[in-house]
Amino acid sequence: MMPSSLPTLRLNANFTTLIFLVLLSVAGSGCSESKNETEGQGQPGTSVQEPAAPPPGTSALQGEEKVTQADTQSDSIRLQAQEQLTQANEAVDKAQQLLKRAPSGKGSTLAIAALRQDLNAAKTLLQSSQTHFENEQFTMARDEAREAKKKADLIAQQIEQAIETVNLPSS
Repeated sequence: MMPSSLPTLRLNANFTTLIFLVLLSVAGSGCSESKNETEGQGQPGTSVQEPAAPPPGTSALQGEEKVTQADTQSDSIRLQAQEQLTQANEAVDKAQQLLKRAPSGKGSTLAIAALRQDLNAAKTLLQSSQTHFENEQFTMARDEAREAKKKADLIAQQIEQAIETVNLPSS
């Protein structure tokens, strides 16, 4: 059994040596190519990549136009979200001020509590909208701010009607 395993051992050793030499030569040639590329640039360790060629049938300008359109659309949505957030903040502030002036009296405690709860829901929506805006989820921010504004406007309208009803001169 000894004689048959000895040639196998020599074969494995030769094969391992061969693999090592191949890997060494590949690694060495890769380093020399890298060195040759950087020698012409004057700074070792840096490489400049050429921009990718545009797909067939398009020009580089068309690709830039698509990016510009996407940026413009994103900016438009961001501006809409920002505007909705401003309007919603103003509406919530107005509703909050009106709620302080809401007429109180017989049977109004439950109505004021319901309005306060609705106002808290509008504030929660507004906070969520602000978080979405900060996370650059502008469409979601815009939609939630719009919903918060609607809720706050409705609350303000209900309180204004109650104030007008109380302030009506009796005949």
